Amino acid sequence: MNQVGLDGRMATKALGEIEKTYREVYTAHTRIQDQFIQVIGQGWFGNDAVDFVSKKAGPAILQIYDEIERVYQSVNDTITQNAKNFESKHQTNVFTPIPHSRQNVTYDYSVVKADDAGFIGIKSASALQYALMGISHYRHAMDYQLNVAKAAAAKSGFFGEGQQEKLDASMTKIQNSITDISESLNKALTDKIKETEAEERRIAKSNANTF
Repeated sequence: MNQVGLDGRMATKALGEIEKTYREVYTAHTRIQDQFIQVIGQGWFGNDAVDFVSKKAGPAILQIYDEIERVYQSVNDTITQNAKNFESKHQTNVFTPIPHSRQNVTYDYSVVKADDAGFIGIKSASALQYALMGISHYRHAMDYQLNVAKAAAAKSGFFGEGQQEKLDASMTKIQNSITDISESLNKALTDKIKETEAEERRIAKSNANTF
């Protein structure tokens, strides 16, 4: 027959899996610098570009990261404490704690410039399209890693049903926040591309009419 019961090694394994997803979450956030902010800096110039990145996109993504950090720390604390209580009660010694270690994320907004030798506007629409792809990749990577973390906590044996429901609610809230900010940034960039293209057509038509 199958064994039924708890083992501190289950908690150790779960913490290892959860911390692995956290490292992937951290990596996904660091990639925002190269795959989103840097790319925008290569194609869009102006104070509106600077403000978009430094006052809207960057801070919103960092806020999500802070929320994720709090959840991961809470999950680690809960599983660790429950596993220690179990071992103390049953006089076992097989649980190995895996501490959660926060990795800080910062962004360099200075790569987005107010002008490029006097030029203001979108110099490369394709760059902004790549930025849109960067946000899409971020969204899908985060969704996958958070689902893996939820599953690992559920299988630990030391994350109770009520606690699991709270974790699922917290993770789902974060996933919804990621969806919202991704869609918001997507719309903002798409609208900016359309606005620039329309302005280029207007200028071209105006120039044509002068001949």
